[in-house]
Amino acid sequence: MTEWRTVRRNGRKVRIPVTTAGNGHLNIQKSIRHPGRVREYVRREYGDEAFTERGTIKPEYLEKAKERAEAQHNRSLVDAIDLAMRLNALRQHNVQSQ
Repeated sequence: MTEWRTVRRNGRKVRIPVTTAGNGHLNIQKSIRHPGRVREYVRREYGDEAFTERGTIKPEYLEKAKERAEAQHNRSLVDAIDLAMRLNALRQHNVQSQ
C-alpha cells in the first residue's frame, strides 16, 4: 500500500510516495533518496580506513564527515549523514532487544 506525504522541497510542496509495510509502519528505507551517497562521500574523503571489515562506516568517521559537510554548508549531505547515524542507532537498538 502506498501513502502519499506532502513535503517541502526547495520552497515548493511536493507529494512523495511513502510505502508502508503490512503492519502499517513506515518503511524507512524508502526515505533514502540516493542510496550509497554517504558511503561514496566517506570513501572519497577518508578512504578505506573509514570502514569496518563488514563494510559499514565507522561512527567516528560519520561524525567527521558531518562536521566537514557542515563546514561546506552542504545541508542535504548533513541530513543524509544524520539519517545514516539514526539508522545505525536503530539497528543497534534492535540487535540489543533481540
